[in-house]
Amino acid sequence: MDIAKLVIIALLFSVIILYLQSINKEFAVIAAIAASVILVMSILDSLKGVFDLYQKLADIGGMSGDVVKLIIKITLICYIIEFAVGIIEDFGLKSIAEKVSLAGKLVIIVLSTPIISNLIEMLRNLFALKY
Repeated sequence: MDIAKLVIIALLFSVIILYLQSINKEFAVIAAIAASVILVMSILDSLKGVFDLYQKLADIGGMSGDVVKLIIKITLICYIIEFAVGIIEDFGLKSIAEKVSLAGKLVIIVLSTPIISNLIEMLRNLFALKY
């Protein structure tokens, strides 16, 4: 999606949300969530090219497709958590946002364990070949 269209959509939703806040806070919250989802969904098609590039780089480097999928999954989790934390903080619930952030970090640690293990194995093989 063109960045100009994205900015225009964001500005329109911002005006609508500001107007709704003066009338009805509940509708403003719903509009904020809807705006966020629409903006994120509008750029998902652009990400397909990035994922294809990651796969090509993995093929060139001889990495397993599972590792690439895991890296993409971890990256998406980071963005989803950041997105959720931003919305929760907009609602004024900073303590809950911090808990969501912590939970996301823990999930990332758990998911990254196979990558770290794979990296250690690669280093072990590299040094074994050298000596």
